[in-house]
Amino acid sequence: MPAAFTVVFGLSAAVTLYFCRRNHLMIRQFEGLPTTAIGDLTEGLREIKGTVSDASTTVHAPMSGENCVWYCLHVEESVQRGKSRHWRTRGRRTHQGECFVEDGTGTCLVDLDDADHAMTGGARSTSGTFDDPSAAELAAL
Repeated sequence: MPAAFTVVFGLSAAVTLYFCRRNHLMIRQFEGLPTTAIGDLTEGLREIKGTVSDASTTVHAPMSGENCVWYCLHVEESVQRGKSRHWRTRGRRTHQGECFVEDGTGTCLVDLDDADHAMTGGARSTSGTFDDPSAAELAAL
């Protein structure tokens, strides 16, 4: 029995180490990217900075009520087992329009399905045992 435990533990540790290392290398690859002007873009992985163009198609964010080019709705539940409490994801939904970004040197279409998002702002809402969901929360679900 101890040998089987050692093998299972060793394999689990090796798999965990592999995925942690792979994610670390991916993050380092993104961090090392210089910002490229849209007018100088070539194929490949690039970082751009600019503003969303008026040519973009917007969608309606259900919680904030604002128009945007991308939103993510993340529903979590607080779960308690004994003295331990953690958050469990119960649902996640994203929606996007067509997003054009401009920076003064040009305009480009950004595929938001594959883009790395840096979100700012957004609506946050809570409900629970003694606090029923609001109309906006129910409509979003």
